[in-house]
Amino acid sequence: MKQLSKLIFINSANVPYGKIILDGNVHLIGNQGVGKSTVLRAILFFYNANTQRLGISRNKKGFKEYYFSFPNSHLIYEVQTQNSAYCVWIFKSKNQITYRFIDKAYDRNFFIDELNIARTHKAIERELDRLGVAYTSKMINNFSDYRDIIYGKAATKFRKYALFQSKIYDNIPRTISNIFLNSKLEGKFIKNTIISSIVNNENAMEVDLDVVR
Repeated sequence: MKQLSKLIFINSANVPYGKIILDGNVHLIGNQGVGKSTVLRAILFFYNANTQRLGISRNKKGFKEYYFSFPNSHLIYEVQTQNSAYCVWIFKSKNQITYRFIDKAYDRNFFIDELNIARTHKAIERELDRLGVAYTSKMINNFSDYRDIIYGKAATKFRKYALFQSKIYDNIPRTISNIFLNSKLEGKFIKNTIISSIVNNENAMEVDLDVVR
């Protein structure tokens, strides 16, 4: 089973450096303006990759401008697998939000140099190459391509980065967005969304529990 286990801010959303552990029940407590919504939106973006569905008011900075203000702004998500971990690394390149997958658990030294300065994405690539750490050579800057990867619809070479395998996943990120944004949802809709995303037959509404945990 795979799960999002860490969220790291580097020069992102007015946070020079911050790491949040997400491997259990997490309670966010604080006064208005301390960053609770900032954290929640960053988590939601991992699942839906939709800058228009994050609950950001029109009078505030957009997601790209707020989270990636500098050439060395980064968001890193660590995903824990059964025996190891990998990272989803997001940065801005040519004014586009760009994704890379790193085949290793999060290590601060990949992103921060000896002088405690955050590296640019080019410098991070050089450091990963120097250390022999594998990462995807292709830079992904299309949100639908990213969703295809994490929901298991992409090419075979990306399958190890999928949270689960599904060819029909469209309602999953939409449902997660509605839950995060406190939109009204019926239990039946959530149930059918989950089932339709994990069964092989589009018309089937049964799940074999011997196959699907």
